[in-house]
Amino acid sequence: MANDIQRKAILALGVVVFAAMLGGGALRGAARRAQRRDLNGATTRIGTAIVAAPIVQGHDPVGKARAPWALVRFGGRVYTVTRVRGPDGLHVGRAARIEYRVGHSGRVYVDQIEPLPKPKRPAHP
Repeated sequence: MANDIQRKAILALGVVVFAAMLGGGALRGAARRAQRRDLNGATTRIGTAIVAAPIVQGHDPVGKARAPWALVRFGGRVYTVTRVRGPDGLHVGRAARIEYRVGHSGRVYVDQIEPLPKPKRPAHP
C-alpha cells in the first residue's frame, strides 16, 4: 500500500518537473520575442554609466572560458551588461562608456560597456 503511494507520488513529481521544463522553454522563447519586438527599430545611443560591481570573468566548472559581464548603474537603475570591452580598464565606482537602446516600452537595454577613452594631454612646446 505504502509502496503504491510512493510510486504515484514519484510519478506525479516527474510529471510536474517535466511540465515545468516545457513551460520554462516556452516562456524563454516568448520573452525573447517580446524583447525583439520592443527593440525593433531602436537606435543605439552612447552614454556614461558607473561600474557597480567587479567585472565577472573566469571559467565554468568544466573549464570553458566564460565571457565577461558587468553590472552598471545608469539613470538610477542597475543593468547587466554581457558585452564587455577592455575589462581590465573598468573599475568599480568609476565611469565607463556604454552603448544602450531604449525600447518602445521605454525600457533601457545596455548592450556594451568599455573604459572611457583617456583624455589627450596638450603638447607643451
